[in-house]
Amino acid sequence: MTANDPTAALLDHFASYRVPHGWFIHFYFLSVGLSILWAHQIWMRRPAFEFLAAHSGVKLENSMSANRAALGWCFMLVQGLRRLVECVLFAKRSSSQMWIGHWVLGLLFYAFMSISVWIEGSRMHTIDDYSALADSATASLLDQSRPCTSVADYGELLSQNILPTCLFFFASGAQFRAHQHLASLPAAPNYALPTAMVFNRTLTPHYFAECLVYFALSRLAAPEGQILNKTIASALAFEVINLGITADQTYKWYERRFGPQSIKSRARMVPGVW
Repeated sequence: MTANDPTAALLDHFASYRVPHGWFIHFYFLSVGLSILWAHQIWMRRPAFEFLAAHSGVKLENSMSANRAALGWCFMLVQGLRRLVECVLFAKRSSSQMWIGHWVLGLLFYAFMSISVWIEGSRMHTIDDYSALADSATASLLDQSRPCTSVADYGELLSQNILPTCLFFFASGAQFRAHQHLASLPAAPNYALPTAMVFNRTLTPHYFAECLVYFALSRLAAPEGQILNKTIASALAFEVINLGITADQTYKWYERRFGPQSIKSRARMVPGVW
């Protein structure tokens, strides 16, 4: 493109629209708010839920159970609340900005995730669908979607998903501690290399931990007979690509700031891999 190229001028114009980096907190306010909204919509069978359930394209016999949908919703609420708390506790005053497109994309991602955790189980809440099935199949599906009614029921549900549950809380704790460590470092212009935890093996363990969180969510919310919830897995793929690009940019920034030798033994995001 030449200096007078109108396309280049237009792209530069759009790139000039920037918002404060602190607006990241809007993502988590939105995530928590929408989790609460969809709980009300599903419980009360409100129009927005009915519309999405009717147009989800998920076949009833391939649907995740209502209990798995509830579990996915609960863990997504926990994720949103934790990230909101981290923003409140660890955010530093900064003049840094981000492109407004990134902010809009983040809002869309969390809006999408607030639906992804339950949409593949939405047909389990539409009783009219059962009339199209044979009696034996109906009975099986109704038993599968029987809601938990006690603490023991929820304990049994979690015990059946012990590995992804442990991974979710391990990754959540690791990300919290990573953000806590980053917040403890000197602010600009006296930047310092992070050294706590696994920062000596990867420069962005908080990004890797976030990918593990969404992998665990995808496994927790997987329909019967499937390894992952495909809807959440698509969000996971987005996170891997988006955070991978950011991790590479972060690595190059540390390289310029502290020199190649200071970070040569550290991965960009995944310890021992990349």
